[in-house]
Amino acid sequence: MTHNSLKRLMTKNISYLFFILLLSVFCCTNVKTERKIYTDRIGDIPFLSEIDDPAFLLCDSTQILHSRGALKYANKSFTSDVKRMYEFKSQYKNFSGYVVIRFIINCDNTMGRFRAEPLDYDFMSIECPPDLKNHLISIVKELSNWKHTSDKFKSSDCSKYINFKISNGQIESILQ
Repeated sequence: MTHNSLKRLMTKNISYLFFILLLSVFCCTNVKTERKIYTDRIGDIPFLSEIDDPAFLLCDSTQILHSRGALKYANKSFTSDVKRMYEFKSQYKNFSGYVVIRFIINCDNTMGRFRAEPLDYDFMSIECPPDLKNHLISIVKELSNWKHTSDKFKSSDCSKYINFKISNGQIESILQ
């Protein structure tokens, strides 16, 4: 290989390297990344003055635990307690589906911000007798013996979900 051909080869390689460097700088500076900002986390239960108790306070509204394992009912008889307290009414007989009760237990072990959402068996929103939703919420409010499962959760506010599967107005199963 002659000196001139080696020189041309090096010039050509340097040109390629310069082009690649220029291309990478150009590509990286012109790429816009769109960052989505979510003001609420999925599952948050915001305060609603029309239905929530203003005396119920969260210890840290930015750190609510949405963990299935953070809380447990202190007695092993949750399902039997609920079924014992449930009063079937004839107006419930036409309802079949799920009623999901959501609420928060703050770091002082106080319950609040109860919500009920009726769903069909395909998990689509449906209507159910308002009295049924209110009755299930009142039962859950009475069963206030919830405990944090670990010391690391004791100073935290925790959300809780209870899913009632209802067939023809009767509680078929409960998932908590």
